[in-house]
Amino acid sequence: MHADFCEDCYYGYGFKNNLFCVDGFYNLHSQYCYECIDCHKCYDLKYSQDCLNCHSSAFLRDCVGCKNCFLCVGLREKEYYFENKQLSREEYEKKFKEVDLGSYKRCQELRKKRKEIEKGHCFKEYQGHNLQNCIGDHLMNCKDAKFCFDCEDVENAKYCFQVVLGGKNIYDIYQFGTNL
Repeated sequence: MHADFCEDCYYGYGFKNNLFCVDGFYNLHSQYCYECIDCHKCYDLKYSQDCLNCHSSAFLRDCVGCKNCFLCVGLREKEYYFENKQLSREEYEKKFKEVDLGSYKRCQELRKKRKEIEKGHCFKEYQGHNLQNCIGDHLMNCKDAKFCFDCEDVENAKYCFQVVLGGKNIYDIYQFGTNL
């Protein structure tokens, strides 16, 4: 599972500080997430990827600060969006009630539909937030990190991978323990 500081999480890899998350990869500080990849600080998110601070949503990709959104790509600080279109709260709730997320077949159809929506969106070449003088991908809150990947709260680092519990003045590391 490769997880630290998690509670009631199952079938995940790279989970850190999560609660009730299932079937995901590299999700940090999240709760009640299902089938999510690279989602950080999210709550009640399903079938989503590369999201930050999103909640009560499903089938998102590259969204930040969104809530009550469905089948959306590339949104920032939005609410009540369905297939990247703004709806009123009432319209959104009505459309969302019609969606059956309990059906495997329907979920596969929705994944295909999101892929179609993704074709009209340009993605950044890397994922990162709050960075200073960094080279790598999937970095958060890092400074002077070179050739680092999947790291958080790292400073003065080089050639590091999956260091998400913070580190300073580190070199050539793949994960590490917390000595608890």
